[in-house]
Amino acid sequence: MKSCKLVTIQRGTSGKRRTGAASGELGTTILDEGGTCLIYEFYTAWSPPLEFLKKVAVQWPALQFVLSYEEPGMAYKGLAKFQGEIHEDHCISL
Repeated sequence: MKSCKLVTIQRGTSGKRRTGAASGELGTTILDEGGTCLIYEFYTAWSPPLEFLKKVAVQWPALQFVLSYEEPGMAYKGLAKFQGEIHEDHCISL
């Protein structure tokens, strides 16, 4: 099972929470919530939701999404950042 932590700036000008779920996510836990940041952890039976975050980042260009992920069974981990059209993914072998 893959472990992911998503860190995102999540409050708009209305102050309403804007969070979403990646397809296949399991066991979501909010780790920290305060001010303009929300950190939550989830597990997925699939690969990290990079394509999902690319689409969401374009729809919400003022927000920055940071995803930390690890797949011990496949021996890789990484850190991905998304904001608008800018997408970075740094993945390494374990």
